[in-house]
Amino acid sequence: MATDYKLRIKATDQTGGAFKKTNKNINSTQNAMKKLAGAFAGVFAVRAIVNFGQETLALADNIGKVSDSIGVNTKFLQQYQFAAQQSGLTTEEFNKGMQNFTKMVGQAQLRTSEAGRTLEKLGIQVKRADGSVRGAEEVFVELMTALDGVGSQFEKNAILADLMGRAGVKLAVMGKDGAEAMKALAASATGVIPEDSIRQAEIFNDAMNELKRATLMPLQKAFVSVSTTVLEFLDILGIVDRKKNIIRIRRGTTRCK
Repeated sequence: MATDYKLRIKATDQTGGAFKKTNKNINSTQNAMKKLAGAFAGVFAVRAIVNFGQETLALADNIGKVSDSIGVNTKFLQQYQFAAQQSGLTTEEFNKGMQNFTKMVGQAQLRTSEAGRTLEKLGIQVKRADGSVRGAEEVFVELMTALDGVGSQFEKNAILADLMGRAGVKLAVMGKDGAEAMKALAASATGVIPEDSIRQAEIFNDAMNELKRATLMPLQKAFVSVSTTVLEFLDILGIVDRKKNIIRIRRGTTRCK
């Protein structure tokens, strides 16, 4: 009995020691996993910040180029894109309507046109008293204000179609609650990137694009040169038939695509 009791104690001690060792290993593994998770989290956080930076630069660059192509300032574009989105339009729909509008206003500033006559009927002048040209942004806001006094929605749509084409009819929804509500909505836009930041982003992206092309072009030329030399060598060995565009392998031939 005494011997049996001693064996039980010994077995218990050995088992307890094994469990302690196992727990220690588990704790060490858990600590290692926590450190690894922390490292991965740091990597992903840095990557997320880098991606955010790249996306912001791309966005700013795009805003600058779109504002130039439409002919409006970047603040107006961002604010009224926001107002358009809140009204159920896409930025592309707004941009298209504004692009047509600035084109029509530009034509009206140069010569008598249907768009100019339409604006005049609404009491809107495309030039100031001193003969200077008014900005498209200013004319657009005045147009939307004038539309508040137009009787039916059909008339409003017809006017917008005259000034902006088919894309203009969609913009009518922006003034459904009146021009003042539209202006207030545009003014409430958050995250508007300043003009100077946008222009700096354009310069940076253009410079990086030039640097990328300047760096890659020599590498591309070198790769083409090396690949041509390799193909010539394989042709000499009989592995490649460049004239017939065929690669010879042990069990036959494979035609290159």
